[in-house]
Amino acid sequence: MAGDGLVSLDAPVASLIDSPAFRSDPVKATITVRHLLTMSSGLYGHGWWDIDQIKVRGEPVLEGALEAPLVAPPGWGFLYNNGAAHALAAVIGAVSGRTPDD
Repeated sequence: MAGDGLVSLDAPVASLIDSPAFRSDPVKATITVRHLLTMSSGLYGHGWWDIDQIKVRGEPVLEGALEAPLVAPPGWGFLYNNGAAHALAAVIGAVSGRTPDD
């Protein structure tokens, strides 16, 4: 998608998907597509904010993942986070107009 010019890797995710997490935290709003791809968003993805735990609580996975606290500034370094993959899927859906089920 980036190679086809549909999205810039440096585009803020907040410009592509709407989330209360981005509206309430200006630092989270700076997370880019590149940060999601490289798992350098800075979002904590373990314990309470692990995807499995979010699902057990019955919360929407994307919102639960984006509500995780920042433990480092976006771009700081690699922090494994399954939620980043779910956020990336939402970006792909927003850019392509398709859902994972299509």
